[in-house]
Amino acid sequence: MFVIKQQYLYFFFINCIDLTVTIRSMRLRFFILFCLCPCISWCQQKIIDSLENIVQSKTIAVRDKIIPLSELALYKKNDTLLSIKNGEQAIALAKQQNDPQYEVYAYSNMGLVYSLLGQVNKTYRFIDLTTQAIEDTSKKDAQAFGYNSIGLMKLNLGDKEGLEAIYTSLSYADRENNKLIAYNYTILANYYLADIENAEKYSKLAVEKALKSKDPHTLCYAYSIRGVRYLAEFERTKEYKLLDQALVNLKNAFEVYEQNPGYVRNSSCINIIANLLYTYQFKNELKPDSENLESVRFYLAKALAMPMEENEDFVINRRMIEIKAEMIYGNYREAEKLFLALIPIVSTYPKQFRNKYELNHQLAQLYDKMGEYQKSIQSYKIAFQYYQQYYDDKYTKIGQQQHAKFEITKKEIEFKRKQNLLYVGLGVITLLLILFIAFIINFIKHKKEEIRLLEKLKEEESKSLEIAKINAELYAHLKAEEAHRLQKEVLAKGIQVTHKNNILQHLQQNIQNTTALNKRELVNIIKTEQRLDKNFEEFENIIKKTHPEFYSRLQEHAAQKLTALDLKYCVYIFMKMPSKEMSDLLHVELKTIRMNKYRLKLKFKLTKSDNLEAFIQNII
Repeated sequence: MFVIKQQYLYFFFINCIDLTVTIRSMRLRFFILFCLCPCISWCQQKIIDSLENIVQSKTIAVRDKIIPLSELALYKKNDTLLSIKNGEQAIALAKQQNDPQYEVYAYSNMGLVYSLLGQVNKTYRFIDLTTQAIEDTSKKDAQAFGYNSIGLMKLNLGDKEGLEAIYTSLSYADRENNKLIAYNYTILANYYLADIENAEKYSKLAVEKALKSKDPHTLCYAYSIRGVRYLAEFERTKEYKLLDQALVNLKNAFEVYEQNPGYVRNSSCINIIANLLYTYQFKNELKPDSENLESVRFYLAKALAMPMEENEDFVINRRMIEIKAEMIYGNYREAEKLFLALIPIVSTYPKQFRNKYELNHQLAQLYDKMGEYQKSIQSYKIAFQYYQQYYDDKYTKIGQQQHAKFEITKKEIEFKRKQNLLYVGLGVITLLLILFIAFIINFIKHKKEEIRLLEKLKEEESKSLEIAKINAELYAHLKAEEAHRLQKEVLAKGIQVTHKNNILQHLQQNIQNTTALNKRELVNIIKTEQRLDKNFEEFENIIKKTHPEFYSRLQEHAAQKLTALDLKYCVYIFMKMPSKEMSDLLHVELKTIRMNKYRLKLKFKLTKSDNLEAFIQNII
């Protein structure tokens, strides 16, 4: 999978104004603004070219082009139409996949583009879509990335709820994902610049993770925010040693830039230099030293050697470096000229109220140093007008944010309401279905019971009094038995009853068909049947004790349900009773015995060569 370059951190910092308002010094507010702008910025054209090569390649799978496309949307932010086009292409490809993690990346980056453009409603729409995609995926890296992006989108629009998303991103991030963790710590360090303890903790963690990531962009950002952290503390405490610590980190950031040409954009370096000059200005004000001036000349030369870019922030920051250098040298008139030349340029930029306010405010402070108080008052008035416009614009966005949140919340409430109604409806339907099934089961059970009783009644009516008595005794016996008596015992009793019925019917036929009944023959038949009956009961008990699964095994192996007569034959065969004896016992011809055995072979799916007797003997 394509590795994500997380330079998008820029979006949060360009509008993190609330933090700077808590800093009392206007100078410090300005250099923080410079640091938080494109200081954390984009890499050079090399990375853009590599992304475009991936997108245009015919050998790379479509799903592997989704993240590069969404990143191109961010890199080409200055070309709004092209940026949105790339973002929409990434979203379209992500939707074609069966993996929601791709939607997380596509929606996240598109939302960041809209947050940069200041389009509140569209930004919150993509925050909502990103959240849904996060819930749909189980990939922790995608979830961590998504929450990081949501945090940046919200913080970029001045919504402090984004901080919660950053912490959530940290909780989801894999321990080895040092780049993402470092970016999260960098965001937190910037957010807590006015809180020395938290700023120290998070900026330190950011540098530690950035060093482990071995990524120049990440390391440059981490060193930069740690340098600004010391400058922020210096503004509050005026401890000189803090400036040295700030210089160490800002120089490290500059060194990372110089050691990785083409992979860190010049605007990153221009902002690092701006902060270095502010640091040297403070040092020179407290302890004038020629080395400070030499360092200023060195970094000024570095800034002027960079090719000019059309980027608004680059233009402002480069001019401010020149202005700051002239102020450090004490050339206030030259600084004034540069200010007056820069202000009209800034005025051409759309919605640059914050920058216009800062420039006029700094110019007013310069006039204070020059003793030109009338010009100072006029510049303060202009600065205040821009300040008012800035806050008007800001609170307009806040209103749009609240409206967007309200719409999202309203949709969530409506969705939950419908969801609850659906659950209630499903619960009611389920309950009714259970009751209906219970009713049907009970109805069928009663019907079956009625049918069984009717059949039993008809059977009893058709039999003799003796048969009725036997059936009544069997029914009473079954009724008294415990519920866990196995069906095989009932089947065994049924076989015995059927046999007795056959004998009684045989006797009845003999009585009806024979005018003179041989008493001795009748006695012999009864004795024989009593002996067999006793043997059958003994054998039944033996089967139940030694082979309790005999009947169920027979039913399992049969292709068709075995009748009571079939089971009787199986018992006799299991007893190894000869066919002749079966014929005499059942009062049927030998061919009937052979025919029944043949039918049993068919029911057990035995071939002609298979031995039925051996099969039944081995059934257990």
